[in-house]
Amino acid sequence: MQHNGVVRSILNNCVDIGKQLHQLSDYESTLEISGDIRQMRSNWVLKESIKRSYCLLYGIELLSGIPAVTAESRRSECRHGYTRVPLPSSRDLWSSASNQEWARQYKQFCGTKSQENVLRIQDLVSSLQSSVVDDGTALSLDAHKDISEWCERLDEFGMLVWMATMLEQGL
Repeated sequence: MQHNGVVRSILNNCVDIGKQLHQLSDYESTLEISGDIRQMRSNWVLKESIKRSYCLLYGIELLSGIPAVTAESRRSECRHGYTRVPLPSSRDLWSSASNQEWARQYKQFCGTKSQENVLRIQDLVSSLQSSVVDDGTALSLDAHKDISEWCERLDEFGMLVWMATMLEQGL
């Protein structure tokens, strides 16, 4: 029992740091590819790393069975309060060998999205539940298409998030 208390304390500290970073990050805006591509890629890597850190906490909480997010902070349908966390980007963006290749991949990524909003864990949950009705509360057809494309371009970490979501939904 003492072990669970230590693990819970560590998870809570990670969640507190993650919340602060999550609130400071602007996930809705896309980067304009101009000027110093190296600096833009560095900014993208930082933003993506924050997203991935929070997604990792989602998986750890699910697998450990120890809720890191307190009941008071759960404001969503997802059991663990991670619905607003953006999904990680695709393998193409992470595996780009050069800054120019990354910029090309990023432009392509921005051009293939059907909707303006960033995909979030809740979009993946809704897609897995096959909820494809655009009534303002469920997943829109555009978001469903974007989720399908996201799934086609998963890297190993994205696959971990996808499997954790499947586990949470009991699928």
